[in-house]
Amino acid sequence: MKIDDEFAKLRAEDADKVPPFEAMWRPRPKRASRWWLAAPAAAVPVLAAAAVMILWTAAPSTPAVTSAATTPVQAITLDPEPLDFLLDSPSLASAPDFDTNPIHP
Repeated sequence: MKIDDEFAKLRAEDADKVPPFEAMWRPRPKRASRWWLAAPAAAVPVLAAAAVMILWTAAPSTPAVTSAATTPVQAITLDPEPLDFLLDSPSLASAPDFDTNPIHP
């Protein structure tokens, strides 16, 4: 048997297996989507959690004071220069002068 005969036989078998052209362009049957049930079902707990977070953050953490008999708040007096003691350290006396070159004096 010649090789051309073998290829002709394979071509004939393949042609028998191929559906007609019109059958390949048939629209697929429409399946009902499950998203119409899954999306709202997933949105319910998310919306509930969002509502709880909004209510929780909007709620006052301490009750409002309605009494006028509260003590007035005293102003705190702060030292205007709290870190001045660092300027008095002895290490600043030997600090290098950056305006001069230390290699070539």
